[in-house]
Amino acid sequence: MKKQLLSVFLADSLILVLCSQAVRAQGNPLKLGQVTSFVPISPCPAGAGGSHPLSVAVCYTATVADCSDYTFSPPVIPPLNATVAVSTPLNWNGSTIFLHNGSSGTEYFSQGQSGLSYAQDYYNNGFQVVQVAWASDWHDNPGAAVKVMKYEACRPATLMNYVYTNIHGGPNAKGVMCAQGHSAGSGAMAYALAWYGAGNYLADVVLTSGPVYANIEAGCQYPAAQKYKNPITVCPTTQFGCQDGTLGSWTDFVQYTTGKGGAAQAVAGYTNTPSGNCNNYTGSGQNTNNYNQDWGGMSIVSAGASYSYPKTRLYAFLCATGQSQNNSAGQGQLFYTNFTGPGQTLDYNVYRVDSCGGDEEIWFGTTADGNAFTISSDDMINGCVSSAVR
Repeated sequence: MKKQLLSVFLADSLILVLCSQAVRAQGNPLKLGQVTSFVPISPCPAGAGGSHPLSVAVCYTATVADCSDYTFSPPVIPPLNATVAVSTPLNWNGSTIFLHNGSSGTEYFSQGQSGLSYAQDYYNNGFQVVQVAWASDWHDNPGAAVKVMKYEACRPATLMNYVYTNIHGGPNAKGVMCAQGHSAGSGAMAYALAWYGAGNYLADVVLTSGPVYANIEAGCQYPAAQKYKNPITVCPTTQFGCQDGTLGSWTDFVQYTTGKGGAAQAVAGYTNTPSGNCNNYTGSGQNTNNYNQDWGGMSIVSAGASYSYPKTRLYAFLCATGQSQNNSAGQGQLFYTNFTGPGQTLDYNVYRVDSCGGDEEIWFGTTADGNAFTISSDDMINGCVSSAVR
């Protein structure tokens, strides 16, 4: 039995090494997969936890396939189905907003404040709204020997690009394509920008509470790297994009939260390194030296990432004080610190949000400019237009 276990360990270790080499060597942008099936479905099914898209939505079942892991042939990233809910107003202004929820992405992004969701607000203002609900976790491959989140992010990036080309109308459409992602969904959208060329067609992106996978190594490494042993400063007033719309800097840890069902345990499962003890969630005290390089290579912020989106307005909303905090602001900071001047984006701002609902629900909080739901919604509504007509 011991020999068998050793053989399995060595095989898995070899796979992880190959995975690391593939991640480090891969350039940018990464290759998109394909949507191999896009079929109408009625009525619109509920999300995994019971969420629903807008009542006017027309729904489709999509299959996203051919996403590569750059290591094995055939790839070990299997096809994944999603429901795509498209709500097109009679007075459609020609622009489309793609909404991606957090966690596993199996729920429609239908959050908001005081009975008004982002989706409904955008629809009421003349935008075509697309809400997606994956059939299972978009950044997981149960049973796979190799799990690389950067490559699994091909799934939402591919689906969003398909929506841009086939639902929105591509570059010849009347309006523009925009996107909003929350928590893990902000991670999906940031991967699409940094690794899959989404900045070439997205006119406006709103990211709330994240991206939480900016630096997976920093979130998981144990013992923590010296520079991350203490909370880091989020959005210092000297940082580009933090001068306006903020109440000042604050601090947050970048390490993923521990405990049963916490982010550290989830990320360990997503990356197939449960024995890697992401941020010591098991309490074993085991160091993660054998996994740090893999985590670093699959992060949004890793060698080869692009932080130049000159056609895209980018707005970020991060929870600060007045509620419990997790790592979403700290991880977000590790992404936003890469934006240092106006040439990288068409417009850019990072907002501090106080008194969020829970540790990530920015739509219940307050920015220096007012209610966070209103400000974030207005940033999308006012920014999701052609730069020529703004």
